[in-house]
Amino acid sequence: MGVYLSKFDISDTPLEVTAIDFKSSDKALWIIVGATLTSRNMPLPTRIKIVFKEDTLWKAIDMSSVQIAAGSALDLSALSGSGPAGQYGRAVNNGNGQLMFEKQPGKTVQFLSFNEVPEWLMNYPELMLAGADAEQTKKNLDAWVTIIKRQGYSMVRFQNLDRFLMIQSTKFGEFDTEKLDLFDHLFYSLKQNGIYTFLDIMSYYGFEKGGLAWNIAQTRRWKERIFFDTAIRNMWKTGMTKFMKHVNPNTGITYADDPALVGITFYNEQDLSIETMLFKDDPYITQAATKRWQEFLQKKYRTISALEQQWNTDKKRLPDGISSFADVQLFEQEQRWELGPRGNDFGMFIIELQTELLSWYEQETRATGFKGFTTQYDVISCFRSHAIRNNSHALAMHSYANHPSKYSEVGSVISQDSTIINYARYFRNNSDARYLNRPLFNLEYASVYWGKYRHEEGLLFPAYAAFQQLSTITFAHQPVIMQASQPLTAFYHGRDPVARAGQVIAAFLYQRGDVSPSPHTTAMVINDSFIFNDGNMNRMMNGEQSKIALLCGFGLQYNGSIPSGLPAYRKADMVVVPADGSSTMDVSQWAVNIVESGDSKAIDPIVSKMKTLGILSADNISSGANGILQSDTKEITLDTKQKRFTVITPRTEGVSLHAGERAELKQMTVAETTASATVALSSLDGASVAKSKRLLLIYSTDAVNTGHETSDDRTTLFNLGKLPILVETGKLRVAITVADAASKKIWALGLDGSRKEEIVTVSTDGGMMKITIDTAALKTGPAFFFEIAEK
Repeated sequence: MGVYLSKFDISDTPLEVTAIDFKSSDKALWIIVGATLTSRNMPLPTRIKIVFKEDTLWKAIDMSSVQIAAGSALDLSALSGSGPAGQYGRAVNNGNGQLMFEKQPGKTVQFLSFNEVPEWLMNYPELMLAGADAEQTKKNLDAWVTIIKRQGYSMVRFQNLDRFLMIQSTKFGEFDTEKLDLFDHLFYSLKQNGIYTFLDIMSYYGFEKGGLAWNIAQTRRWKERIFFDTAIRNMWKTGMTKFMKHVNPNTGITYADDPALVGITFYNEQDLSIETMLFKDDPYITQAATKRWQEFLQKKYRTISALEQQWNTDKKRLPDGISSFADVQLFEQEQRWELGPRGNDFGMFIIELQTELLSWYEQETRATGFKGFTTQYDVISCFRSHAIRNNSHALAMHSYANHPSKYSEVGSVISQDSTIINYARYFRNNSDARYLNRPLFNLEYASVYWGKYRHEEGLLFPAYAAFQQLSTITFAHQPVIMQASQPLTAFYHGRDPVARAGQVIAAFLYQRGDVSPSPHTTAMVINDSFIFNDGNMNRMMNGEQSKIALLCGFGLQYNGSIPSGLPAYRKADMVVVPADGSSTMDVSQWAVNIVESGDSKAIDPIVSKMKTLGILSADNISSGANGILQSDTKEITLDTKQKRFTVITPRTEGVSLHAGERAELKQMTVAETTASATVALSSLDGASVAKSKRLLLIYSTDAVNTGHETSDDRTTLFNLGKLPILVETGKLRVAITVADAASKKIWALGLDGSRKEEIVTVSTDGGMMKITIDTAALKTGPAFFFEIAEK
């Protein structure tokens, strides 16, 4: 909520004003607080800017070595297991909507993943893996894979593979043989290190010769054109088939047959293009879509009078002068979310288009022999989208906490809201879309630079993902780099100390499984009758019902025939039906922002019912009135009023809190932090924190570029800044109850995990270590990681 001051020139010559009309463009709603007229040119207030420079609070962090050192406290190689990927067969549905390997029935599998673009590996300054020849490049790729494993990842999701394979191609649908050879080697290297792969068949570029440049590829509008144009479908099919049937000489089998390839997305974020472009501004697409729209209406209504009678039920929606279906024009932007009969027809039309294309994708892909998972339509989460995705055996979603409006360009705007105060809205975008009888792959998530609360993410998103047993979480993008040679930018996380700290926490909470899955299930039951009536298809889940995902296992159950090959839904402990007061969406070309509905107190009757059913214990502290939601396991507590998030498990404890606050967990008490931060403590030897002989303490604050310039509220970017990267320093006092406290020491670590200096401000009191760290006073510069081990 904000008040904006604007001024408008009416005329160069003073004239008498008799009336003023305020009219809103499109559907924007503006509340006019006040207005006045004047003959003077009144200056607007000067906007205050802030510029970050090194001082006593913000200090440069050593980024000279970011490759994780073998055997160090940050070496998480063991988390992705030993042996090659695929040794236990394919990842399959375990019958409860999670993953297991074919040869390891009963053992649930989860993949900690990240996004990567093959072309970036070759030429981005922080990677630069292209060598003098192919053999050197392959050695460099192997070295990168080694670091992937040390950072604890078990999967890589590749985007823009279509462009990489076509960069030097001279013929349509024929891959660049050198690039294909490099990808074959990279896939094999990942496989040998136990790291699985997920990939897009097409992301943006397609399979035209030469590998199109980004700006040219965007003008092709293939994401919409493929709905109508057989030539574009042939391009997609040609590239997909050629790749899937290609025998990787390193593995000896095709990609279609390789169990190390867990799944594919047919076409990245294809649902976004429909919502934002609506088949407009391209003569071919508009004409083809209009023709299909007219055919759809004619098939449904048969006569114009029947259409007119239906559309004009509550208000006049069919323009005058329409005498045949050929006169009906394509819908407009403001009509896409209408809750009346015209909006319902639009939704049904989109469902028809997307379902037909999904069926075609599936048929052509299965013809190659591929038996892995396939996903499609991975952003929009209204009930219309749920109906379409019900046809899939696996689901994928993308979700961002605060997506900058223009990435890292000058003028870009990013919200500085905490993910705690909106009840982890970006995580719930996943649980809202999740069907309880099939896996959900989160294939993109992030809270990005220059959000000042992004330190919360490492604790919050992975904790809830493990709690809900999502099958994959995928950090976007590029957290594994070989050198830090560029300033911070949105979505490039390997150079961001905050993001690196968060991913270490994610490895413990999610990949290692420190957070326990919910032992209970609440199902939201939907069916055709609900979705296709009363404009429900264009609604989203009620915000208060969505919050059930923070209390216990939660997802959708589609009543009706279950698609062939999927298991029956497991018996739920509680069943709910969609409530009124649905949420809405603000859709842009690159992201979706969800606007919550409902009163926070409305969750209280649900909490009461869950206690009656035994889902929540009597002492569970969840209260909508108090802004607190605690999981049924009581390991996770979100407190919106205190703006605090805590995770307490046997092997990891952590808290996100504001400066000046104190937090008492179980084995760890944060007595003081002078900076808003996430503080986490994890066992490194697999024992509980109480009994561990080697632990990792993380103190994650904030990081910016030198010269980073924004508005005073940090939302609007004026100057991205330059190296060196500065981190917010702080004073941290913690007390840790551990075994053999007197025999333990603590070291500040570099970003590569190597020991930099011993912290001497440590005292012991019985079984308690009392630690004081002033990161501004460290001799080797500020640190985010601290190793606690025996002397």
